[in-house]
Parts: sequence; structure tokens; C-alpha cells
Amino acid sequence: DALWLALLSAQRLDALSTSNRKLQSEFVRRQATESSLQQNQARLKLILDMTDHSHDALFIIGLKPLELIYINRTCWLELGYNEEELRNLLQIAPEDVVPDLQAWANAIRDVAASRGSIILQQQVRMRSGQMLPMEVSMRYLERHGRGHLICVGRNNSAQLQIAARLEQLSQQDGLTGLFNRRYFDKTLAAEWRKLRRMDLPLGLLMLDVDHFKRYNDSLGHQAGDAALKALANVLQESLLREGDCACRYGGEEFVVILPGTDINECVRVARRLHEAVRQLNLPHPQSPEGRLTISVGAASMIPTAELSPHDLVAQADSALYQAKSEGRNRTCSAP
Repeated sequence: DALWLALLSAQRLDALSTSNRKLQSEFVRRQATESSLQQNQARLKLILDMTDHSHDALFIIGLKPLELIYINRTCWLELGYNEEELRNLLQIAPEDVVPDLQAWANAIRDVAASRGSIILQQQVRMRSGQMLPMEVSMRYLERHGRGHLICVGRNNSAQLQIAARLEQLSQQDGLTGLFNRRYFDKTLAAEWRKLRRMDLPLGLLMLDVDHFKRYNDSLGHQAGDAALKALANVLQESLLREGDCACRYGGEEFVVILPGTDINECVRVARRLHEAVRQLNLPHPQSPEGRLTISVGAASMIPTAELSPHDLVAQADSALYQAKSEGRNRTCSAP
């Protein structure tokens, strides 16, 4: 009996020791799990704090069902709201924030379908009513069997302004401030296509400063540049209709695009330009007139499939050559 009791006691001690070891192991495991959880929570809080103080608007869209899961503070502060106001507005009247809602919906659908990414330019409306341009990057991400879109929006108004300014400079003549030859070619082609659909005429004037080489030779190139600037201002001020466009074609030659204008109206505009240059009254010692004058070639045609903008330019150029051949300081029109 004593041996049996001793054996039973030993077994109980062994079982108790095993249980204690398991408990100790579980305690250590739970401590490690809790420590890891605390570290992960700290990391998550750090990430959320960092995204909240990001200059970019960060938001996460859940798919199926479609819902806004997360927005950082930049989203609502940039637009002039608090978080609750912005969330409610997006739920009740999203068009008040995103005017082109269909474009956003199309982008979301395309990225979700392709499970890829996209960068798009959109506008959002601030609380003040002002429109804010944003470059938005969307990327598809799947977690726990559900698709999400991770979105980053950046106010790129400064970049757009720089790009617009560079585009303007690329189309502007550096001396006169008028549009340049590149802009003329592009605009003439665009007007030709538009007026062809409308079956309306397109008018064109080609202008040349008379005896300009003599002007430069007698008065100097600085005076010549000043004269071209003055002539450019006269052209701008003499065009009365929206859509009429004056460009520097090259050297002392200018062109005026007159959409929807027949040849008779082109000639009337040319006469107005002659009078404006006359009133400018710039002395020209080497001109028979004693002052700066211009020669003008006028042409107009209704665009068709058989013709091209080049044909219109050729007609105006031929009319200009005729005006110069007949003694300058006059307008000739194409037949």
C-alpha cells in the first residue's frame, strides 16, 4: 500500500509538473502575443497619425458593397469640412463634392475590373464653392476576400498653372505677344474642321509691313522691333469679334483668322486695319507714304473635303503678292 501511494503521488507530481510547464508556456505565449498586439497597435497608430498629417488626401474605398472605409484628415481639411460633415455629404449628396461623379464611377469600375491602377485628373468642390484640381492615383488591393481601392489625391493646381503657362509660351510670339506660327497652324486646322461641319466660310488675312527692310536699315532693328510691337497691338485692338485671331506668321508678316467671314467682310476688316495703322502714324523715312503702311491679302472659302487649310493660305498669300505688286498699302482679295 505504501508503495502504491508513493507511486500514485509521484504520478500526480509528474502530472502537476507537466501542467505547470504547459501553463508557464501558455503564459509566455500569451505575453508574447499581447506584446506583439501592442506593437502592432502602436505601429497602426503611427501609420494613422502619419497619414493624418500627410499633405496628400488618402482614402480607401471598399468594393461590393461600395463604401468609403477610411479618409485622412487632409481630405476634409483641404475641402473646409470636418470628418463627420464630409462623410455625411458624400453619403447624401456626393455631387456637391464631386461634380463629375460619373467620371469617378467609371474610373472605380475600370480599376476594379482590371485589378490594376490608374491616375486621373479630377476636380472637387470645396465648402466655399471653389473648384480644386486634384491628381488622383487609384490602386486595387484585395484583402480577406474583398476588393479595395487605395487612393491618393494631390492638389496639383500649381503644376497645372505652370503647365498652362509653358503651353501659352510655346504658342506665343516672344516679341509681339501675339500667337505664333505654331498656334496659327493648329487653330486654322481646327476652325477648318469646325466650319466644314457647319458649312460656313473661313476668312483669312495675310499682312506684310511695307518696305520693312528699309525701315530697319534707316532706323535700326530696335525701332523695327518697336514698330512690330505697335502693329501687333493695333491688330489686337481692331479685331472686334470673339474668335477672330491675330498671329505673327514670321518676320514682318502677320495673319488674321476670321471664322464665319465671307470675302466682303474680310475686305471690310482689312480696311479697318489700314485705317488703324494710318492712325498709328509711325514715321517711315524710306516709304513713299512717309509713314509705316501694310499690304493685305484677303481670302475666304467654305471648307470642303476636296480643299484644305493650305488652299486658303495659298489664296491669301497670292492676294498679298498682288497687293504688293500693285504698289503696296492696299488690300487685294482672292477671286
